[in-house]
Amino acid sequence: MKCKRCNGTGFLNLNQIEDQSVIDAGVDSILEWIERQEPYEYTVCVCDYCGNGFEWYKTPGEIDELEPVTSDTLRCSFQREWIAFQQLLPLLLKTHLGKYVAFAEGNLVDEDKDEIKLAKRIEQRYRDRFVLIRQVCQEDTEDQLPSPEADILPRMNSWGSS
Repeated sequence: MKCKRCNGTGFLNLNQIEDQSVIDAGVDSILEWIERQEPYEYTVCVCDYCGNGFEWYKTPGEIDELEPVTSDTLRCSFQREWIAFQQLLPLLLKTHLGKYVAFAEGNLVDEDKDEIKLAKRIEQRYRDRFVLIRQVCQEDTEDQLPSPEADILPRMNSWGSS
């Protein structure tokens, strides 16, 4: 079955490759192009749906009915959106200061001053994809995500010690 996320190409963000001959030459040519780029300059990568962001599960651009979501898939998705956010941040500080912005597939896809309203719209449009939502602000803020492991590990360590 053809992967809808990458349109069967096996890659995301191919529009960032200006030289069409690289794309026309196929998978190996695109992989070589990616290797030659500076880190964080582009967000072209192996599709994180028919692959894990670094290599494909099977044939590039082909998927089974339900491909597993892995930590590698999420890591690649986060990296792509984070890089896109960082690349646009200087402009966003001038145009969207204080607002929340959403990035999907390496692109700014929505913004709002209300984080909840933005999150609800994103959930409707991008239900099956990773989307990065960040507030545009001058100083870098730390993200704090609750972890189920942080809660269960202390309890697991006390198991059997009575």
